[in-house]
Amino acid sequence: MRDSSCPLSTTRVSARSTSPRPGSLLVKLLLQRNVAGMNLCFQQEIGLADDVLVDELDVPAPARGTLLPDVCSSLLVFVEAYPTNTTLTKYVKTSVKLILDELRNEMIRSTDVAPKFLSFVKALGLYQMPLKIFKVMGDNTDGLDRISSLPPFIVHHIMSYLSAKDVAKTSILSKRWSYFRASFPILDFDQSDYLGTEFWDGDLDILDLEIYAESYYEQTMKFVEFVNVTLHRFYELKLRMRKFRIFISPNQVKDLSDILDRWILEAVEHRVEDLNVDVLTKKDRLYSLPQTIFYAKSVTTLKLGGFKLEQPFDSMRLPFLKSLTLHYVHINEQILQKFMSECPLLEELSLFSCWGIKYICISKPLKLKTIRIVKTLGEDHLESIKIVAPNLQKISLGFEDRQIEPHVLELSGCLQLIDLEIVGKTFSDQEFHDLISNFPLLENLTLRYCCSLEKIMISSNRLKELCIDSCVNLKAIDLVTPNLLSFTYVSNPVPTFSITASCPWRVAFNYGAADVSWYINIKEFLSASNQIDELTILDSSMRTTFNLEDFQNIPPLPPCGVECLSLYTDALPSKYAALLDSIFWICFPKFLSITSGGENRNKFIKWLCMELMNEYVYCCNSLRMKCWRHYLKGFVISSSEMKEDNEPVDIDNLLDNLSTRPSETLRFRLEWSFPTYD
Repeated sequence: MRDSSCPLSTTRVSARSTSPRPGSLLVKLLLQRNVAGMNLCFQQEIGLADDVLVDELDVPAPARGTLLPDVCSSLLVFVEAYPTNTTLTKYVKTSVKLILDELRNEMIRSTDVAPKFLSFVKALGLYQMPLKIFKVMGDNTDGLDRISSLPPFIVHHIMSYLSAKDVAKTSILSKRWSYFRASFPILDFDQSDYLGTEFWDGDLDILDLEIYAESYYEQTMKFVEFVNVTLHRFYELKLRMRKFRIFISPNQVKDLSDILDRWILEAVEHRVEDLNVDVLTKKDRLYSLPQTIFYAKSVTTLKLGGFKLEQPFDSMRLPFLKSLTLHYVHINEQILQKFMSECPLLEELSLFSCWGIKYICISKPLKLKTIRIVKTLGEDHLESIKIVAPNLQKISLGFEDRQIEPHVLELSGCLQLIDLEIVGKTFSDQEFHDLISNFPLLENLTLRYCCSLEKIMISSNRLKELCIDSCVNLKAIDLVTPNLLSFTYVSNPVPTFSITASCPWRVAFNYGAADVSWYINIKEFLSASNQIDELTILDSSMRTTFNLEDFQNIPPLPPCGVECLSLYTDALPSKYAALLDSIFWICFPKFLSITSGGENRNKFIKWLCMELMNEYVYCCNSLRMKCWRHYLKGFVISSSEMKEDNEPVDIDNLLDNLSTRPSETLRFRLEWSFPTYD
């Protein structure tokens, strides 16, 4: 939608104009083609704003038989109004190609080139498109705004892809759109949209300062009035509410507790299905959730944040609840047990940064499929987690510090588990092995910041994806996983390694203070795979040293083949050569990606280009093992900012203008001849 700083014209075009609008005709063609993969972002920008487009920019509606040039002309004007919106330009180009396909295949005959369309094609850089204009035959449009004529449930579906701000803006388009807005069953209110950034820096103490308190309270009351008016308009239509979301941060909870109670009660009375209430406040000002929430019979998804959950007076009546998320909530063991035992359809449970509970015991829900538990610093210590859920398929556990992680982790009653993620848990090697042996059907395993692990041994015919991230004391990995499809290894030491599967690898290493043995180990580790899709190297030490002569007495091992190498470096110019020599001793990547921007990065890129172009290869003729310069056959550079994929960058132009170009990812395509050793 339009930028809020751009005022809308008061001159309007009637929804019953005798000629179709460009935007609505575009949406009509897209809907006719049923392009399922077409991102609705473009419909939002053009289709939902066609009145504004016609009014404000004074674009004439197309006459019968001239659809394509006028549509394209209108799109071009819209793009020119937003020259920095690269996403919009991308979708304009995609849409024009879709329209051309539609017209060419079904509805058209070719004529001479139209000047407006030719200028449009040139402006967007679509030089490879056929420069012919097509004339629509038998256009039987009745001249109505096609998107406004769609049934409300279709328009509401389109609106569901818009932000809350943009949904609110649609009400100004016409009376019919005002009805669409009023009857839209997704009610989404976010106080942060109404306040300045000074209130949302994470420091809640600022709200108590006199300089901010009065202004903040006034803005909060305006937000409350907006919510009240919007809800009243919706309730008057006597419709069922699909979703109600409210995010608010009152500086004094008591000022709004009654209002929040009423909003929740009214949402429940209007049979809300998705209820999301998030109150940003301090622990000593927590809002006590009303009992109404426990008797919301229509709710299927419940998300609560910033509350204190009190014990319900009676049995819960949440017969259709499928997903429960609690964030920054005070809850005890008894209430959690009631959710588990009295919500028969519960499938997903998420507990993020909750406190007041020391023992998590889940043993009854037969339909529970997903559990997520995350504990952060400043919370109560968690004594134990025991889960017995026969149909559970996914568990994600995260602990920010070992002081708050549970002493007991018992998951043996989860025999159907497919996906397991563990972050920040302290394991012995044997404890880890005993844990995963409980899951014969496990397919996806992720381990992050499990810093006590030294050796990982896994034997499984079912495991398909394995990710090991930041396990800083890991020394050995032994995998008997013949059906493994993906292996990710990030920010860990270089281990001794044994694997039976041939699968794509994604690997990232920090160079640190590397020595000869480190280079040898990493090369041997990578040589265990013949399919390294991504290798990322982070060089932050500024102390990189590498001398090819140090490796002459070591049995030669060919450089590994790598599909894409991403390099991030802060190396000093005096270390550039050692860094590049060490990388290309380890591997010969097909693509080398480097992000420009900043004096140091640009300096390295300029040096790299000159080094790759240097044809002097007499540097190490006296050595048995030659450096990479003897095997590089050529290279080309492409950029993430180029309009066409794989379009090469002119190197001279790049070097001359690198300091003035925007930050971009430069992709060096390298052509190698691999060495052979006797």
